[in-house]
Amino acid sequence: YPLLLNAWREYTLAGKKPLQLVVVGNIGWGMAKEMSLIKNFLAKTSGLFWLKNVPSQELATLYSRASALVISSFEEGFSYSGVEAMMHKTPVIASDIPVHREIYAQFASYFSPYKSDELVDALENVLSLSEAERSRQTASAHSFAQRYAENNCRQQWKEILHEIQGA
Repeated sequence: YPLLLNAWREYTLAGKKPLQLVVVGNIGWGMAKEMSLIKNFLAKTSGLFWLKNVPSQELATLYSRASALVISSFEEGFSYSGVEAMMHKTPVIASDIPVHREIYAQFASYFSPYKSDELVDALENVLSLSEAERSRQTASAHSFAQRYAENNCRQQWKEILHEIQGA
């Protein structure tokens, strides 16, 4: 979260287009330092929101109304949030780590998880797209994300479970 918060602050302080930051997630283990930083930002900054325990229907609304989804992790398993954003035709900006490249391919914008200026640049690039370009890119990403849709994965899961049970 520190990189994301600092990049958001840099972006807004640079006089760019006004941008609200909505962080959606529950507090995980070992996050005391991050929570202190977040509470400090919340106390001093307008336009920053932290939402926890968001039901899936409301999450879908957040995805569909977002200007972009940022995933700023240093390491991650399969981050389904980017796929969900793509399914809602929302641009994805992800840290440049192998798993993100594997999952989102060329359908996301990437930045180093160690460089807030790269995230600021990625935000600028995505947020400055014309409506036509944004629509074209998100439509392509939406089509790509369908590979992870439940109806497309169900048969693969059946085959995997059958293989495991047969072993």
